[in-house]
Amino acid sequence: MEPFFSLSNSLAEVFGGSVAIEDLGRHILAYSSVPGQLIDNLRTRGILSRQVPLTAFNDEQYRAVLKSTGPQRFPQFGDDHARTAIAVRAGTVPLGTIWAIDARVGASDVEEAEKQGALAHAATVAASHMLENWRVQEANQPPREDVLRRLLAGTDLTRTDLA
Repeated sequence: MEPFFSLSNSLAEVFGGSVAIEDLGRHILAYSSVPGQLIDNLRTRGILSRQVPLTAFNDEQYRAVLKSTGPQRFPQFGDDHARTAIAVRAGTVPLGTIWAIDARVGASDVEEAEKQGALAHAATVAASHMLENWRVQEANQPPREDVLRRLLAGTDLTRTDLA
């Protein structure tokens, strides 16, 4: 998970605000910890629980991000700061999202392009790490077909098979 934390910190430097990398289950895989970054209560609660808190607008925002081919901006809503988010994909398959609190809203066109480019690049890097994590995880598990055969035959069963 170290690459995700480094990626989050790099993005936080660009956006000036807290960054979170999430899986599709809205579990926070990593978050930034850059001194002086802008952060709000919603992000703090998510970091502490490692799960995105439910809000009235979450589902709509996630749908918009996952449908989009690029970064999506969301304005400040109550006490929650403005955010920019992007889907993390392997080809067309969504793997997760990256959310950055945008402390530099209204920046110059050049700075906005830098933020958008950094977020798009981070999504590509995050996708490769997510896929690698899945590959390693799958390599450490016995093939499901073998386990199913042993369960059906009732032979050579282990506690792990039964679990």
